[in-house]
Amino acid sequence: MTKKPHNQGFTLVEMALGLVIVSVVLIAFAGVMNVMQRSSASTTQYAGAQQNARVALDFITENLRAAGSDIEAYNGQPTLAHAGPYQVVFNGDFDRDKTVQGQTPLGAISAAQSPSTYPTSGTALYAPTRSYSTGAETIAFTLDSNQDGVVSSADYGDDAEEDTPNPHLYVLKRYVLGQDAGSAGNLVRESNVSLIRGPVAYVDGTNPPPLFEYYYNDDNDKATPDKLWGDDNPEDGALDDGEIAALSPVPDSLLHSVRRVKVNVVAEALQLNPKHLDNDGFVEVRMSSQVYIRNVDIREAAMVFGVVFYDANGNGTRDNGESGIPKVKIVLDGSGRKTLTDAFGEYVIPVSAGTFNVTE
Repeated sequence: MTKKPHNQGFTLVEMALGLVIVSVVLIAFAGVMNVMQRSSASTTQYAGAQQNARVALDFITENLRAAGSDIEAYNGQPTLAHAGPYQVVFNGDFDRDKTVQGQTPLGAISAAQSPSTYPTSGTALYAPTRSYSTGAETIAFTLDSNQDGVVSSADYGDDAEEDTPNPHLYVLKRYVLGQDAGSAGNLVRESNVSLIRGPVAYVDGTNPPPLFEYYYNDDNDKATPDKLWGDDNPEDGALDDGEIAALSPVPDSLLHSVRRVKVNVVAEALQLNPKHLDNDGFVEVRMSSQVYIRNVDIREAAMVFGVVFYDANGNGTRDNGESGIPKVKIVLDGSGRKTLTDAFGEYVIPVSAGTFNVTE
């Protein structure tokens, strides 16, 4: 007979060693999963902040490009009506006398109708003294959600969208005011655009860049660079923290000389992220853009304007349905002035009084 060997089990040492190995593997796996989850959360938070920033920037930029279109400049209707760090008010025919998303087109504010100011209560930033016959409605972008005319901490927490763990975020609002031909009165249309950072200081006491920066012609010389409003001490072409803290709206007397608006959007995640303790724990995204606006300097005496369109029937006049041609280069011979037609084929060039040949 052959004696079979006795099969022994694991010793206590072997079992303990096995448990240690399994524990190390599980801990490593859990660490990898934790890193992946945190990375995924950071990516999601960044994407959300980026989306808010992009929506705000694109919407403001698109609207600002219409500033000054179809206004009665020489009857006193301004392009810019207010230019502040966190709110801007301007006149322009954005709806182009067409129904947009079911909303009927608006014309210029009627001074004889109510409400005739922006905002309709509190400190009025724009109060036209007369009525205009143009289709240029009044548009405002602002963080002033309580409509008292001032952007402050009182504008935080009064909108449902601001009910988040992030105390820096304010609702960017768009207001459109104008006369409704159907009701023969003025309407105020309000819409929430995006969630962006308001005038809230960082942990170290510094300030975020203002939502709007303005470059203006300070010396009536178009050959010299435009000056940045608020850039005083030192004058270096940028706003430092002290200058940002001291920013005030551009005075009404200088609004006509503003040539360029820089839009700075700071957006942040809604949820906390411990990796960003330098910003109270919130992921931040910054985006900026610049818009050259058609403004009329009161020291200039004339304006050349017109439209380039497709004359489908060749009769030499623009008929209904004949669309304008965008991005056509327009040159005033002998003046050194030129521009491109806008999305509707229209152009406008402020000039000193004289005779000019227009070529395209």
